[in-house]
Amino acid sequence: MGANAEYVRGFVEAWNRRDLESYLDDVRPAFEWVVAREHPDAATHRGRDEVAGYLADWISTMPDLQIEVEEIEEAGDKVLLVMRMSGSGADSGAGTEVRVATISTLRDGTPLRTEEFLDPAEAREALTAS
Repeated sequence: MGANAEYVRGFVEAWNRRDLESYLDDVRPAFEWVVAREHPDAATHRGRDEVAGYLADWISTMPDLQIEVEEIEEAGDKVLLVMRMSGSGADSGAGTEVRVATISTLRDGTPLRTEEFLDPAEAREALTAS
């Protein structure tokens, strides 16, 4: 596994222990996190503060949300992460489990962009098309 894939795996580990500061320390002002277009709040968050706010919202909505890595594939400066996310709602207590994917782009160890996909097959196609 290459350095970029290790970085993405490190994000998952940071998420699961709720230590996002270690991930966000590497985020530059131009960093983008693109929320899946199917998501009701689809948007592009730019920079550390916006990305931190987006991720914090997930944690407040589902405090026990955990990520299980199903697959990590590195292709040049891009990393495909297919994961299973599971947790329960803070207010409702209702449990959920969903399989999603991201493609993260890094250059020289610095994260530039992460894009979410609700369909892992679509993410794989995007990875091979680039």
